[in-house]
Amino acid sequence: MKRTLLLLFFLMFLSFARAEIYLNEIMYNPEGSDNNREFIELYLTESENIENYTIEDSSTSAPDHLTLLQYRESSFALIVEEDFDYSSINASIYSVGAAIGNGLNNDRDTLILKDRDGNIIEAITYTNNWGGNNNGNTLCKIPEITGLWQECSSTPGLENQYTLELQNFSYLSINEFLADPIGEDDADKPAGEWVELYNAADFPIDIQNLALYDENDDNELYITSTTTQGSTIIPERGYLVIYRNGDSDFNLNDNDDTIRLYTGYPVETRILLDQVSYHNTEENVSWSKISDEWVQSILTPGYENIPLIPRYQDYSSIEITEVMPDPQGNDDAPAPEGEWIELFNNGNTVIDLRNMFLEDEANHELTITTTNAMSGTQISPQTYKVVYVIELSGFLNNDYEEIRLYDPNNNLIDTISYSSTEESLSWSKVNELWRQTLPTPNAENYEEAAPNTVLNIEAIYLGRNNKAKFGETIRVRLKVLRGNTTRESISLYAEDSSNRDISKKTTFNIPERFTNNTITLPIQLIPNCNENFKDGTYFIVLSGLQEEDKEEFEIEGITETLCPERDEQIKTNSLPVNIIEIPHEILMNEEIKIRVNLQNDAVTEQKWELWSYIYKGPKSISGERTENLQEVTVPPNSSIDTTLTNTIEEGTREGEYKIKVKFKEKDKKTAKEITQNIKVMAGESPIKEQTVQENTKTKNILFSSPEQKARSIGIYMLSLLLIIIIIQLVRKKDI
Repeated sequence: MKRTLLLLFFLMFLSFARAEIYLNEIMYNPEGSDNNREFIELYLTESENIENYTIEDSSTSAPDHLTLLQYRESSFALIVEEDFDYSSINASIYSVGAAIGNGLNNDRDTLILKDRDGNIIEAITYTNNWGGNNNGNTLCKIPEITGLWQECSSTPGLENQYTLELQNFSYLSINEFLADPIGEDDADKPAGEWVELYNAADFPIDIQNLALYDENDDNELYITSTTTQGSTIIPERGYLVIYRNGDSDFNLNDNDDTIRLYTGYPVETRILLDQVSYHNTEENVSWSKISDEWVQSILTPGYENIPLIPRYQDYSSIEITEVMPDPQGNDDAPAPEGEWIELFNNGNTVIDLRNMFLEDEANHELTITTTNAMSGTQISPQTYKVVYVIELSGFLNNDYEEIRLYDPNNNLIDTISYSSTEESLSWSKVNELWRQTLPTPNAENYEEAAPNTVLNIEAIYLGRNNKAKFGETIRVRLKVLRGNTTRESISLYAEDSSNRDISKKTTFNIPERFTNNTITLPIQLIPNCNENFKDGTYFIVLSGLQEEDKEEFEIEGITETLCPERDEQIKTNSLPVNIIEIPHEILMNEEIKIRVNLQNDAVTEQKWELWSYIYKGPKSISGERTENLQEVTVPPNSSIDTTLTNTIEEGTREGEYKIKVKFKEKDKKTAKEITQNIKVMAGESPIKEQTVQENTKTKNILFSSPEQKARSIGIYMLSLLLIIIIIQLVRKKDI
């Protein structure tokens, strides 16, 4: 019996004397490839062989059993993958095969260590927000702070290398503050002003020597054990209050101030972590952050915030003023698209709509929260607040529907109903009557009904003479408003009085309803090289959305460069106007004469206008271009020759120019033209041989120099004088 008791005592002693084991370091995402480089380090208070213990992660189908590869009298043991290089590590090494668990996840994973009997020794869930993510570092346990893990240098088989300054403060935020306490603002803690911080991380954070500031960069309040209740560590998803505690710099104004949280002092060299501004306070009422909205609240230092909701609110001033049952697009689209209901505060006090609710004909409930009210649940006097239908499909019917508004105590406040809807139009309360109008969320409703479609040609941009040419591209400014129609397409084009198109059609869409659009578009007129269309009045047409608008404009002439075949035809002598004589070179003091023949093969007379000028580029060197314009009437079945004369302006330089002859029938607007190069020379007329050009049809002389003409006249005069002398001699002889 004594032996049995002694054995039981010995086993109990062994059980109580067993070494403590805990997870100490994790390499979950090595820099570069993860293969054969991940490890988990264990810390043992006493060295022992833990073969056949198990490790598993969140996605393991069966636990991995530890197989001893190397045993050392050490406080550290490593769990590694096969082919892991542990040659330089002085610790016990255990393998679990090709991967630890199902491979350590790089974003989030859970590790569970069990003994041989399946009892859980320790478990931990980590995330990559803790650090050690593909940068050569690991996650390690910080023994000074229970449950704290952070990024460390990789030290497999050795003491962890860390510093408490290497922490991620991005999880911290200002959560509540008291700017106007009862009594002195700088009283000793826990009285006086204070600021509460919140830690959103799932691990504790030490905020020693972080600093709070008011709106002045020199007014800092260091976070130490003196300005807290003794600890500077904020637990995971917990709170910590920082007290002013007599500080003479940091001072929260009762109205209009800013609280800022920095990583230290001065602000120029530190990082801003969070800030909040406020404009007014009430004594012994704090400002709290609730659902990402700052509201006045009951004092809750170190605990979850509670909004300061009045014990009684008169909700009778709240009324439904607008409903959007059928928005353009998806009715279930997220805010600010999709369905919504607008409320109006007709009273003279601020009302908190939180926990009021709307109910439809089918008794579906939509509770008002900061999520569907978006900009907060408080509604000021004489203002509007839109409540969006979020995650509640089919709340507002497109045909008959009834909407009821209740206060948090289930009292009916207002009710409205409608019979049918049109897409993109809201039901609006106007002068106590309900009508469909353009939507005005969070604003006063329109008194006018929804506008109809508007198509308007505002301007046609033409040339200097306010006329276009065939072949040109002209621009047209339009004003378009698409009313409540499902059609979107609009066409812009030009046509004649017989509705024949004289341009390509420009087509475009107006996707948005009830929106004014000012658009400028181009249209290209046809070249009209065969002259099927005459100069005159034509129309720009804007058509679509079951509407149409027309505007007149004038066309005169043809864009010659678009009709090369027509230009080539003009260059031939098949025209009714032919050039008989035209110089190729002239002196500056010469008068230029151009002989022109006009042929009329018709049975009626024809009237022509023709003129000529000499030019280079845009400048004429023979005066106004129509200075020598002539009007010539040609009888039926006959021809007439006429001469055009030009004189070169003084100061013209010698060189190469062009001479152009233009002609057109008197009752037509389009002129034809013939162009030839001409050389202008300086000096007097030189004595030179006669230059003769012959028309192959008439054999007439087309050009003679002035000197040649003078010689011919002299011969004729001398011959006439000799004849007279001979006649006189003969008469005398007869006598």
